[in-house]
Amino acid sequence: MPREKLATLSTILARGALSCGFSTDLSTISRILEVTDAGWVVRYDEAQCGGS
Repeated sequence: MPREKLATLSTILARGALSCGFSTDLSTISRILEVTDAGWVVRYDEAQCGGS
């Protein structure tokens, strides 16, 4: 992942899941992927992100 995307991801995670429209503030790999898929051209798979 490019450094600029990592910086953006850090900002998104710091704001929390509620600010991304989820009903709880729990940040899961699936939710993070959903947010990045919606806003970025590149898609990441849970296996690439340490998920199962």
